[in-house]
Amino acid sequence: TLCRIAEQEKMEQEKQWVKQFPMKKLIEMNWLSQSENNVEGLLSFFGVADSEAWGKVWHDVNVAYAYRKSNKRKTDIFALAAWLRRGELMANKKEVSEFNREKLVKMLPKLKELSLKKAKDLQEGGTKLLADCGIILIFVQELPNMPISGVYRCLSNGKRVIQLSLRYKTNDQVWFSLAHE
Repeated sequence: TLCRIAEQEKMEQEKQWVKQFPMKKLIEMNWLSQSENNVEGLLSFFGVADSEAWGKVWHDVNVAYAYRKSNKRKTDIFALAAWLRRGELMANKKEVSEFNREKLVKMLPKLKELSLKKAKDLQEGGTKLLADCGIILIFVQELPNMPISGVYRCLSNGKRVIQLSLRYKTNDQVWFSLAHE
């Protein structure tokens, strides 16, 4: 009986944890399945056993990286964590060359040339140029209450990732975000 009570309390704690995420948007964007139990779906998405484990991995996500972000609005750390995790999952499916700083420095003028073109050219040409230097460039739709334009980070598997949200969806914003990262 005590075990059952403890399990019910744990389940209630997990349900409260789920309520902090923008679940409707995560399902709408197909990051999570609507048919899944929300608790199990989120735990699977984040690759953790429970909300306590999630907290250990994602608790400092708001200050762990140097984001290009607006300070006019408060960042929802649950939305931010989901956005970062989506980028991580996307990046893990991509193969790139080993990181090469010299190659990156030599490639920058080519990337700069692309800045005179449309943002679409960045998605195609810029992604390839950066991949040849060992950097994954990915675009992940932003979530509500997440005023983040971009972030650069090195994943635990050593992959280097520039993740952009395409906030404002204008060429100058996209290029400025890329330059920031």
